[in-house]
Amino acid sequence: MMLIKVLHMSFGVLAILMFAARAILGAMAPSPSGQLASAGLSKFFKIAPHIVYTVVIVAGVAMLLQLPLYPHWILAKIVLFLVAISASVKAFRATATVSQFKTGVFVASVAYAAILWLAIAKPVL
Repeated sequence: MMLIKVLHMSFGVLAILMFAARAILGAMAPSPSGQLASAGLSKFFKIAPHIVYTVVIVAGVAMLLQLPLYPHWILAKIVLFLVAISASVKAFRATATVSQFKTGVFVASVAYAAILWLAIAKPVL
């Protein structure tokens, strides 16, 4: 279980770091759709998030299956993860406008921050 937890946490941090790198590249580019092509990272940032999110999900499900009871905050983390992915997809779409990019990055950032808070605090909801 500990190896799965380390894998889950490591890839979760990697997902957040990749999101931050993509957001920074997008903020520095003249248009959000041009940020990756100019840096030559377009293919990497299209494939890598799928792999990272898959590992986060598979490791998370593996940990959940080992628990006799599910804490209430788990459902909140799952919903926030879906919100973060959805907002990221909208923000980093090639046809995204500047306002869609900014809004998507903001919403995903708030979702990731809430996920981190839930993971650390593990509140009783």
